Amino acid sequence: VAEPPAPAQARRSSAASSRSVVHAGARCTDFLCCFIFVVCIGAMCALAVFGAIHGNSQVLQRFVNGRDSHGRLCGVDGPVKDFRDVFFTLPVRSDPVMEASGELRPGIKNELKAVCTKKCPQSTSATAERQNSTAREGDLCPPDDTSAGLCAWYGGNTTELGFYCVDLVLFTESSEAGHWLQDLKVASWRLAVLPLIAVVLGFLYLVFVQRLGATCIWLSLVVSAVVPIFLGWVFFHEAGIKESGGQTMNQIFDRIDVKDLRYVAYGLWILSGLIGLLACCCCGTIKGIIAVLKITTEFLMDVPSQFVQPLFVGLAQLVFLAGWTLLFVQVASIGIIEGDQQTCIQAGDIYCLKWDTTSQRWGLLFLVFMLYWVENFLHALSHYGTSYAVGAWYFASVDIVTGRRKIAEGGSSSFSHMRGCSEIPSWERCQFAKLRWFRRSCCDCTLSIKAFCHGLTRHAGSLAFGAFAVALCRVLQLFLWWAKKKDEVVGNPVTQCIWRIVNCLADCFTRFVEFVSEHAYVEVALRGLGFCAAARKSLSM
Repeated sequence: VAEPPAPAQARRSSAASSRSVVHAGARCTDFLCCFIFVVCIGAMCALAVFGAIHGNSQVLQRFVNGRDSHGRLCGVDGPVKDFRDVFFTLPVRSDPVMEASGELRPGIKNELKAVCTKKCPQSTSATAERQNSTAREGDLCPPDDTSAGLCAWYGGNTTELGFYCVDLVLFTESSEAGHWLQDLKVASWRLAVLPLIAVVLGFLYLVFVQRLGATCIWLSLVVSAVVPIFLGWVFFHEAGIKESGGQTMNQIFDRIDVKDLRYVAYGLWILSGLIGLLACCCCGTIKGIIAVLKITTEFLMDVPSQFVQPLFVGLAQLVFLAGWTLLFVQVASIGIIEGDQQTCIQAGDIYCLKWDTTSQRWGLLFLVFMLYWVENFLHALSHYGTSYAVGAWYFASVDIVTGRRKIAEGGSSSFSHMRGCSEIPSWERCQFAKLRWFRRSCCDCTLSIKAFCHGLTRHAGSLAFGAFAVALCRVLQLFLWWAKKKDEVVGNPVTQCIWRIVNCLADCFTRFVEFVSEHAYVEVALRGLGFCAAARKSLSM
């Protein structure tokens, strides 16, 4: 067997010497933080049991189904089972809700009645809210409400919030949430197909960068230098035409003095020279950027499972969010009761739910923090998995024949590992080889799975430590935002300015913590360090 070429020998010796760096994490790190994280997860489970025993989740159905003025639950109770939605209206021939000045009529909410219906009413004209309330079709409301003259509408537009038909002009407290829900409902199918589109576009972008990335970078630098030269020539040429008394190409040049036109041209030429000088001085940096792009695309083409890893992590985050929402609702139902409907309508509260205790607040606060902690832990695990896979791929030995890396952990699925069709005797066998490569490319997640398992079994404490720091910053930032919103009602400009400064500083600090954490995860994956040591190492680089 012929000896491998010198570069391959250097690569293999480098891989052998660097393999200890990739697999340095043979011990568990930050065990105490891992223990605390597990205890908090157990506390969430205990809180779920407590909420199931002492909660009243049936009352929370009011967030979906409303009650009419007779106390019947729309879409649920027998007489109104076929009338799912609820709307708030005025009896037939009531005065308009709007005055001639365009303001709401005083005391209008005291006259509103909740009525079950099959379809939310909508406005018939731009001035409908200034007309008397008129009757709707009889089959849209229960017979007793129709005979009582309550199946009527005053002409406003409604927005569907669950099974509530809400006029956001009257119930301004629900306007922001209403717009959010409507936008989410309209964009739901687009959001569903976005992950698939992102994967397809990502692969196309990888191919583009791999083949034309260097060309595009140099071309953009050339264009950045040439465009100011051309524009400078245009300004200088127009200055000469204007000085000779000729007609310029645009009125803009007529408004500028000849001397100023030439100054602009000189400035553009100087800018072009500076760009060219900067490109020459930073040639090494530019080549480094190109090399990073190439090595990144090479990695993702060799280990395509890493390309879909964020989708699976995102799916895990959505699953946790769904379970957390159910738990949050269960805990929030502790001590909840229904209030007087007419009083709630006057206050603009369409759901009319109140709490007779404050014991659940601490539980809800704990759940909010755990939401941020677990979601950031999953993000940290994804970042760790990618860093581990990159290290295993980069320090892997190189195949002498193909020139590609052979990852000992598995998961390498490069198309270049398959021989070309010219080397395969039959066309059918060539196509079979392509299908086999496609199956391995899509299904070989060995390296990604091993990276996740390694992170969970060896460095879960370090990942939880970093996620805790980010979650703490995010929760504090959330409370600052809530406090700022409350003070905005007062309208004190000095207080608002102070809150904006504080929120800006909190946002900067949060970004810094996220930056340090993400780089620390890389050091944890490559060197097996604890979070604090990894953070210090990443900051020193």
